[in-house]
Amino acid sequence: MDYSTSLGHLQGLFLHHDFKGQNGSVINICFPGYKATPDKPDYRVDITKEGATTSLSHANIIVDIVSKCTAGGMDIQLVRRALKVQAANCAIDYEAFAKHLPYTPTPPSPKLLAEARAAHGGKMYNERGNKWDLTIEELFKSIKWIVIQEDINYPISRGLLGRKMSYFRYLEAIHVLETGAHSLAEVIQRALSHTRPLKWTDMDYSFEKNIC
Repeated sequence: MDYSTSLGHLQGLFLHHDFKGQNGSVINICFPGYKATPDKPDYRVDITKEGATTSLSHANIIVDIVSKCTAGGMDIQLVRRALKVQAANCAIDYEAFAKHLPYTPTPPSPKLLAEARAAHGGKMYNERGNKWDLTIEELFKSIKWIVIQEDINYPISRGLLGRKMSYFRYLEAIHVLETGAHSLAEVIQRALSHTRPLKWTDMDYSFEKNIC
C-alpha cells in the first residue's frame, strides 16, 4: 500500500493489526496511543521480538540507523537512498531492500545507548526499543507505520509537514555520520522537539519535493 492508502486504511479501521516479519517478529499497531483524544486518533507502534514487546519511537529508529552504519558497516549512501525511496512511496519490496543494504547485524553499543539517553535530558528514553538490531524489514516497516501517525497529526495536504519531519530527522542522522558537522544528540533533540526545527543550512533537503 502507498502512504495515502495506508493512511485511509488506518483511519477507516482503527483496529489492532499485526504485520509479521520473516524472522517471526511482529510489528503491532496498537489503539489507542498515548496521545489519543476523542478528536485526535492516535496509535503506537510496538515490536515483539525474541519474546519481548516494546514500543518504538523516532529516537529508537535514529539509534538503529546510526548503529547499522557505525557498528554494522552499512553503506551511508545506500541507506540514505533507501530512506528517500520509502519517504516518497512506502509500497516497497522489503526483501529487495535487504539485499541492497548489506551490513553486519550488531545491537546498538552501550556507548551509543548512553549518548541517546543523555540526549533525552529529562525526557523518557525507551532503551528497550534499541535492545536489538532491527532487521531491514523490521526497520523500514516500523518507519512506515510510525511516520503515518505524523501524516495523521500534521497533514501534508493542509500545508503541514507530516512524515517529512520524520524523514528530515532520519536523514539528518545520516548527515551527521557523513560530515560530523552536527551531533547525534542534536538530531535526537530535534526529533523530541514539539516545535518545527529550522533546516540545517549545510544539508540538502530537496528530497522533500518527492513527498506528497
